[in-house]
Amino acid sequence: MHELTTHSFPNYEPENFIYTYFSKRKVTAFDQVVNLEKTRAVSNNLQYLVAKVDRLANPDHPRSQEYSELCRSVLGFRVSSVASPRGHQAGILIGPNDYIPIEDMGEGVSSLLGLITDLCVADGNLFLIEELENDIHPEGLKTILQVIIEKSSSNQFIISTHSNIVLRYLGSETDSRIFNTELEYQPGSVPTSTIREVDAAPQARMRVLQRLGYELYDFDLWEGWLFLEESSAEIIIRSYLIPWFAPRLSRIRTISAGGTSKIGPLFEDFYRLFLFTHLQPQYYGRAWVIADGDDSGREVVRRLADKYSSWQPGHFRNWTESDFERYYPARFSTIVDDVLSKKGQEKRSDKEAVLADVKRFCNEHSDEAEGEFEISASEVIAVLQEIERSLFGGAARE
Repeated sequence: MHELTTHSFPNYEPENFIYTYFSKRKVTAFDQVVNLEKTRAVSNNLQYLVAKVDRLANPDHPRSQEYSELCRSVLGFRVSSVASPRGHQAGILIGPNDYIPIEDMGEGVSSLLGLITDLCVADGNLFLIEELENDIHPEGLKTILQVIIEKSSSNQFIISTHSNIVLRYLGSETDSRIFNTELEYQPGSVPTSTIREVDAAPQARMRVLQRLGYELYDFDLWEGWLFLEESSAEIIIRSYLIPWFAPRLSRIRTISAGGTSKIGPLFEDFYRLFLFTHLQPQYYGRAWVIADGDDSGREVVRRLADKYSSWQPGHFRNWTESDFERYYPARFSTIVDDVLSKKGQEKRSDKEAVLADVKRFCNEHSDEAEGEFEISASEVIAVLQEIERSLFGGAARE
């Protein structure tokens, strides 16, 4: 009979195996002493964050460039180590003599920075992470999740979360496993928790997302998805052009990204959702992204087409015109020219006013508006009818 023994892992690098990143990782003050002991210490909080930053901020460190790139992509700026009255502080240099310490920044900065410093040096380690989403803006959270996915090729991660963003991003990866924890309590007894692996079936995964606050549409309602750059295009297409010229597209969901920079992230969130719910094969090739024809619109479409190269090219395209307002009926062309020559808030408010006028014309003079749009928006109509045929076959109009 063998005696059962346990062994603890060292809490210093590089002999350590586990990095802990628990919900109580915050500290009231960061240790400002930088030495070898504190640089290599592996603690359960952010106490030695300054020493970790000091090591990686050294341009001669082999992971310094990776550290700088992660800081800029996740935080938006590079954090370095600067002299302080009691030793060193982590912060951003402002001119030759001043700096902003991380103590004066939001708690999310230090939380992300701590994880960045550990991810840069980890190789063959286990990360135990609790509630990664705390104090982190959704965009920064998505960026660090992508870093975790990349680092999972050489490390293992066990992550608990109450965030549907974390679940969708990490759960959509091929080798990830998802477990659901449920509390069970009966009066007079000790509360117990039950952990079960989430079934791969789409409905099971959707129920987990709903428990975390994700508002799922009934997938059977939508035959496809059309992502558009601006709300004006989405409103005109959904409310008028589809009913008039491609009525079967009323069974697809039209979505406004609210700007060129948001189209790519919005489509990628959509794609990850179907990867996560294992519905990707069912909805493959049933979404379209159409941006304006300006330089930024063409660039975002090019990037999407490159990333999703297995999709047919027609699923990512641009309008010929740089502004969707150019497809309004000719009677609005003079005022559209005037509005598009403006900038900033004035341009945005005037575009909304013109859209209101176009909607009023469509609602009050439907037959006349349909005839004029058939001429002015012929390109848009042709694309909608092409999508209609792709989804439903047969003639374009019923």
